[in-house]
Amino acid sequence: MHIVKNKLAAIETLRRFPEQMATKVKGLTPAQLTEVTPVDIWTVAQVIHHCADSHMNAFIRLKLVLTEENPPLKNYDQDAWAVMVDETHADIEMSLSILRGVHARWTMLFDTLVADETVWEKVGQHSEDGPMNVTHLLFGYQEHCEVHLAQVDRIMAALG
Repeated sequence: MHIVKNKLAAIETLRRFPEQMATKVKGLTPAQLTEVTPVDIWTVAQVIHHCADSHMNAFIRLKLVLTEENPPLKNYDQDAWAVMVDETHADIEMSLSILRGVHARWTMLFDTLVADETVWEKVGQHSEDGPMNVTHLLFGYQEHCEVHLAQVDRIMAALG
């Protein structure tokens, strides 16, 4: 039962993340969203765009693991992606919309898995991290949400 409660809490973290991020950055000017600070190599906007990229990848990885036998789960170079024009010049509302949609579908899917203990050990092979099961995908991205909310707090605290 303790594991189920932990999974439910992790799913709730994913469910709340898009609005937490949107609320956190509401009212920041375009200059503040794109200001490089001494505390991080990424701007607030880059963090938001990164989360959209990362969470889309994670959602697809989950679906691959659930529908294929031991599928490959490709890594990507997040730092290379972070300097592409769609992360350095795009309006954050595009990525917040992606996060809202992906998280709604992601949590809907996770909600249906809670009662089925057999699916949590289904595994895929991450190209850098090796075997990754459904449990890892859930708890890893719960942590990912928390890490990036804290990162935005640090960057915002350093804004002039």
